[in-house]
Amino acid sequence: MERRISEEFDLTVSQRKFLEAFSVIGTVSGSAKAAGVEPSTHSKWMRKNEEYREAYREARVRAADEILETCREVGIRDKNVQMLIHLSKGYFPEMFGINRHEVSGPDGKPIEMAAKRTTDQLLERLRDLQQQFPSSAQTGTTSLLGGPDNGVADTEGTESEHRIEAVDT
Repeated sequence: MERRISEEFDLTVSQRKFLEAFSVIGTVSGSAKAAGVEPSTHSKWMRKNEEYREAYREARVRAADEILETCREVGIRDKNVQMLIHLSKGYFPEMFGINRHEVSGPDGKPIEMAAKRTTDQLLERLRDLQQQFPSSAQTGTTSLLGGPDNGVADTEGTESEHRIEAVDT
């Protein structure tokens, strides 16, 4: 892998040494030691020099690529299944399921659900509606479940009483 930082960047000799070392070593302390500078010097360069920041981004990409290349070689050569699993998760997150999100209730506790009506009560209500509107039951239409604009009067309370609502604990 090419260690040299592009000549298009106007850098000092020390900056160039540091970044070339960083592109292989990948740590600030190790790169500072290899370049003969203090680690805090890198921070100063980052704060004060836009060109250095750009060159550092390039070196960081190279360092990451070097790490991935080495991990891949080790995983394949040594048949290191754990290494290959980690690489696969990074390359194929949608396939290996690391893009999952967990939802919880207040204070991280489980979400508790409670129905205002039991299943038996809901089934009884459906049977009543089927008797009131036999043509809908015979044709299998779902207009009874459509909402307030379906022409069915709500004879047993408000619409919100028919919903399952979350209970805040």
